[in-house]
Amino acid sequence: MNLFEVPVYVENIKLDNKSILQYCKKLKKEDKGIARSNIGGWHSSELKGKHIKLQNLFNEITEKGNSFAKQIGKKNKINITKIWININNYKDYNQSHFHANCFLSGVYYVNIFDKGGRIVFDNPAQDLIDSNWDTTDIDNFTTVNSSTYSLVPNIGDLVLFPSWLKHKVEPNMTNQDRVSISFNLS
Repeated sequence: MNLFEVPVYVENIKLDNKSILQYCKKLKKEDKGIARSNIGGWHSSELKGKHIKLQNLFNEITEKGNSFAKQIGKKNKINITKIWININNYKDYNQSHFHANCFLSGVYYVNIFDKGGRIVFDNPAQDLIDSNWDTTDIDNFTTVNSSTYSLVPNIGDLVLFPSWLKHKVEPNMTNQDRVSISFNLS
């Protein structure tokens, strides 16, 4: 028996990422962006209104989000309540955070490379694991005994998780733009 499991959904979605990437870079030129969890990089203002170039992505997020929400017990349908673009350049990263006032959160990877910055999830019991367990006595780290879990994303990956799950993005150690689209669902 596993108590209090933390579900995370990952699926590679086949979309026209070249077109999405061009659109994201175009929006960056038009929007100075905002500061949230990002240290460096560009966090767009909230995307509002019609974004035809992103409509297929919005549809996939809504469809997969509803399927995942149903699997974890949600009765009512959910929709995108907030969506934005992140572009991290060399050494840019996002500090640990969670997303308030929504059911699920997620990210879609438009452009990512090796050493482009993994997404790291913090175990909800991270402080207790770090202070009470001697990690030198752990034979094999698993999702049960680790205080963090790092996911190596690929271009086209859609990742969904409960909005209360703390996460961060490691520094982009490449000279290529790490481009992702993050969102909340309620």
